[in-house]
Amino acid sequence: MGDVSQRPFHEELLLSSNTERLKYFENVFVPHRNIKDALKQLLECVIEPAGTSLFFVFGSTGAGKTTLRRQLHKRLTEHFREELLSDPGRIVVAGTEIREELGKFNNKDYYIRSLEALQEVLIEYKIFYPSSKETNFKLIGDPSHKDAAAYRRALEKAFRNRELVAFTLDEAQHLMVAAGAAQVLRQFNWIKSIANLSGTPHVLFGTYELLNYRTWNGQTGRRSEDIHLARYLATQESDKIELIRVIQTFLRYIPLQDEADLEKHYDYLIDYCLGCVGVLKDWLHRSLRIALNDNAKTLAPKYLKKGELSAIRRKQILDEATRGEQILRQEEALANQKPLADNRNTPSSQKRQGNSRPGQRKPKRDPVGSDQFKPQQVDQ
Repeated sequence: MGDVSQRPFHEELLLSSNTERLKYFENVFVPHRNIKDALKQLLECVIEPAGTSLFFVFGSTGAGKTTLRRQLHKRLTEHFREELLSDPGRIVVAGTEIREELGKFNNKDYYIRSLEALQEVLIEYKIFYPSSKETNFKLIGDPSHKDAAAYRRALEKAFRNRELVAFTLDEAQHLMVAAGAAQVLRQFNWIKSIANLSGTPHVLFGTYELLNYRTWNGQTGRRSEDIHLARYLATQESDKIELIRVIQTFLRYIPLQDEADLEKHYDYLIDYCLGCVGVLKDWLHRSLRIALNDNAKTLAPKYLKKGELSAIRRKQILDEATRGEQILRQEEALANQKPLADNRNTPSSQKRQGNSRPGQRKPKRDPVGSDQFKPQQVDQ
């Protein structure tokens, strides 16, 4: 058995089953520059939101958004550890994944899933309290009282009582699946309203599709902030160096007898992972599964070849990433332009005073008598 004393796992792991070794690698987290920068910015924003109710975290598929979300939950829990120990009923952060609907978005299902994420008990036995003029108290879960608004009030109350710092939504682009701009705007205002009324900032993790909804109107633009989890570009030397470091770290965590020597294949790994750390890890995970089933002692290049994404899948990911990055570049270029001058006080923009028509003389006394015909001296 090869020497694993310099590897980050115990030698006993190599004696474990293939399933256990795959699970071990699945749980490996390699911090890298882009995710550390995004996490730092996100923690600062969530802990001190400064009036912001929605945070948009977007990036390419496989850039690491789900990992970033898990790390946010972990770091917030650590940050508020003392408060959690003194108040066991408090929940600092929770979240859910937005499922993709075939038709209209199901708000009621969203409320139930969110309540489940908050570990609310007896959700179907929540009491619906009507207004003071009504006396017809019913269970929310009563089939005769299918009121989504009641679930929403229960959710908002749970947010306030649990004193959440943030509520996170994975695959948030599915929130905006609606027909027509008016419906999309209502959907956006709906999630913003929940965040405002509950006093709980919502963090929306999604693909570049979220770019279309950040500044739908001035109010949403003022109440939201953007956090971009960028991929690494092979054309940027600093990005390439960082991605090679990530590759080397992942290879050290591969639970095989001998550490893989893939230095000659770094360019291949960088190109085919498209600069996305999540794509890279999934690729290595698939390749490890193939190698384990083959009783291999190391992760040879042939296993990488078998585990790589197909060309059509890579093209789809790259096209989506390129479109999103182009939008961000255009926005950056627009922001760097010199502000247009205020033309409100220029002569061309001043409104014509008075009621006279164009070409009509102003009333005045015309000269009379012979004086008007006297010759005038001209300076020589």
